[in-house]
Formats: sequence, C-alpha cells, structure tokens
Amino acid sequence: QLNKIEKNKLDFKLDFKISKDNLFVPIFNNISLHSTYFPLKDGDKVTFSNEKDTICIAIGFGAGYHLVNYCKSGKKIIVIPEDLNLLYLILEKIDLSFFFNNNLKIILKEDILEYFDFFEYKNYFLLIHPISQNIFKEEILDTIKYLKENLNPILLDINTQKKFGKIWQKNILKNILYLFENNFDFSPLFIEKPLLIIGAGPSLDENLTQIKKYRQFFHIASADTAFQILIKHKIIPDSVFTFDAQNYSHLHFVGNNYTFRLFSDFCSPVRLKQIKQTMLFSNHPFINFFKSINFNPVFLPSDSRNIGGSIIDFFKIYFDEVPILTSGIDFAYFKNKNYSNGSYISLYKNINSNYFNTEEQIDANLFYKNNTIKKIDSWSASSLLNEYSNSVNDEVFTISTSPFVNFKKVDSIEQFLKNIPQIKPKKLDFCKPQITKNDFVEAITNYIKKDNSLLLPYFLSCGKKLDEIEINNIIEKIRILFK
Repeated sequence: QLNKIEKNKLDFKLDFKISKDNLFVPIFNNISLHSTYFPLKDGDKVTFSNEKDTICIAIGFGAGYHLVNYCKSGKKIIVIPEDLNLLYLILEKIDLSFFFNNNLKIILKEDILEYFDFFEYKNYFLLIHPISQNIFKEEILDTIKYLKENLNPILLDINTQKKFGKIWQKNILKNILYLFENNFDFSPLFIEKPLLIIGAGPSLDENLTQIKKYRQFFHIASADTAFQILIKHKIIPDSVFTFDAQNYSHLHFVGNNYTFRLFSDFCSPVRLKQIKQTMLFSNHPFINFFKSINFNPVFLPSDSRNIGGSIIDFFKIYFDEVPILTSGIDFAYFKNKNYSNGSYISLYKNINSNYFNTEEQIDANLFYKNNTIKKIDSWSASSLLNEYSNSVNDEVFTISTSPFVNFKKVDSIEQFLKNIPQIKPKKLDFCKPQITKNDFVEAITNYIKKDNSLLLPYFLSCGKKLDEIEINNIIEKIRILFK
C-alpha cells in the first residue's frame, strides 16, 4: 500500500525536530506528534491494559515512541496508522527497527482479521494516539466503527467456541453414540395450532393466568428455562427446547413426571429417560460432516445465541406460515429481576447460596458481569441482551411488556387469536442417518484427515493450534468410544 502513495499529492506539511534525547520528532502542520523533549516518555501518559489474553490495537501511530516501552516489556501490538501518507514520510526518516521487532505489526484496518491471532487472544483494548485523535478525528472514529462491526462479532463467536469447544465435542460424540443405541425419537412433528413460544423472562409472571386460560388453543413450545415455571402452574408444554452445553441444564428437568417432547441440540448433555427426545443440529462445524455422509439433519439455528431466539428461528424455518406469539422473551431485566419466579435459576441460587455467598450476592455478581447500558422505565438491558434482541426474527407477536423486544405487541392472547388466519396443519419429518456405527467411525476418520475444521472449536477451547499428533489422538479416542 505504501508503494502506491504519490508524494506530489500530499496535502499536508511535515517537518522533523530533534528532541533532547536526539530523536527525530515529526511535526505535522506545525503540530508536534510527540514530546520534543523526551518522546520515549510519551508512553507514561497513556494507559495500557495488562489483562491476560488481551492485545493492544493502537489507532494512530505518529512515530510510535509512545509504544516503545510497552513493546520492550514483551507485549505485542497491532497498529492501524492514522494516515498512510504520513506513515510513509515518517518511515523514510525514522528507522523503527531500532525500537521494535516482530512484536509490532502495522496494518490496514481491512486486514485486521488476517493479523488478529484468535488462538492467542480473547480480547483487545484500543489505544488512541493522544495527538492524532484531534487531528484525524473522523479517520480514527471510522476505524473504531470498522473494528466493532467486523472484529467484535467474530471474536464473540470464537470466544464462545473457546469456552465450550471441549464440552461440545464430548457431548456431540456421546449423543451420536446414544443415537446408534436407538435412544432418540424420529417421529414427525405436527403443528395444527398457532405457536406460543415461552421464555423465562420476568414478563412471564403477569401472563401466566391468561396462558393457562387459552392453553388449549396453542402448541406451546417452551424454552428449557421456562419449563419448571410452567409445570408449577400446571401448564404442560407440548415441546421443550434446550441447547446449553453445560451439565447444569439437567436442573431444568429435576423432578419431572410429565409427558412432553424434548428437542435438544446435539451439543447438549441432556438425556431424559421415558421422554420422547429428538436431536436437532446447530451451527457447529460437525454438521458439515453429516452432510458429507448424505445425512441432512433438522437444523436448530443458534445465531441469536439465545434459546428463545433459536426456538423462534426454528419454527420460522420449518413452519413459516404458522402465527407465532411469545411470552417471557424480554431481552431485558425488570426491576433488577432477571428471570420469572420459579425458574431453574431459583433452584440454582438456592443450592449455591450460603452464609458467605447469599442469593443477593449471586444476583449482584450477575448484574456486575452484565452491566446495563440502557434503561426504559423499570426495564434495563445489557449489551449482550441488546445483541440478542437485534438478532431475532421480528415477524412474530408478543404479549411481553418489555420495551426492548422488537416483536409486534398485542394487548392480550384473546386479541391475538381473533386476528390470525386459520391454521393449515403442517408436518416436519425427521430422519435417522443410514449408516452403521462401524461405517460412521471410518467415515469420520477419513473426513478429519481431509478436513479437520470440525475440530477447530475443540482446539480453540484447549488453547492449541491444529496439530497432527493431537488430531490422531482424537481419532483414536473416537475409535475407542465407538467400539
């Protein structure tokens, strides 16, 4: 990129001054980009983060003197210069190799995904050049916006893989083994009524009476978090959906003696006896392997990263013409209340609370980790909840009073039922993979040797880069598991 710069088209003046410690200091349009006394001390005036697994992205560079001491401490920095023309002229005058080695990389903002090491880092902090931020304000704001829009979503996805990759793989393989033992149900799903999708948000409390009154008119699809609440009010859902990979997901179903159909993601550890349980398949790279053996499983979208949003997206894909009403999917807290009364979180807090760790302290920790960014009346939302809300299909109706829900509001269930068209019954078929257990093992072994991308979440979770020895170890573990 620097080679493309035409010097005769520069629209600024650049001079250099010798500092007290004999360094060249660039002067941009009569403004010094660093101290003209001791520029290497500029780093003392800015704040660096020493958080683990976090890299510095410096926006604006000048001559880089403010970054020298930080780099000498062994830290790495990615630099996005404020202006290529300016950088070109500074590099002609100043030899950066005297101060930096391969721990500093200067790139264009468009190349950030190529240079950000997702295996090594979970986060980044921005360091804005203190002088350039006033001279190149628009360019720097544009760079910050670009990073938030292009780097942040991928970083969130990869950090999720880092957190859950190992347990996902463990659950997936156990569920596939469970599948070969004929423990999953493959009967069709029939929908003949409008859908009422229920989450465990705080607005559910005020709607339970009317839900119970009109229960017979709906196919009720419950999030796992809402299941215990509905059961306590003698509202038996037709279907329940779960996709959390952690073992405490079983808390949703403690003491259950009711008949319903459970839809679980193949990354979930939940397996219930005497319950019709059907496996769905989310966005994990493993799904590409299934397609390679001509098995096209029923998809559970997970882009919303929220079970309520995933249920909505599932029914919009496979039952698009069936009207959907929601309750308890709020994407917000109400008066600092995060769940409806009687959810599994109540049980969790009761089990984990004691004299030193009270239920109030557990709530306080939750709100501290998910600090609210916006408040409307008694409702408040965190940045994560706001992201959930923005990613969910808006072609549905809701009786939630949360102002953070983008669905179409209706005053009551009765009003909703009066205005919907007649429902045409629809069926969704589920198929079992037509492959033996032994053939499965051979197929997955050959697939991994050709394309190991399905193991990427596992390696991210382990903090390792793809390694042939480790890959062979995983293949051997699969062979042992499926013997």
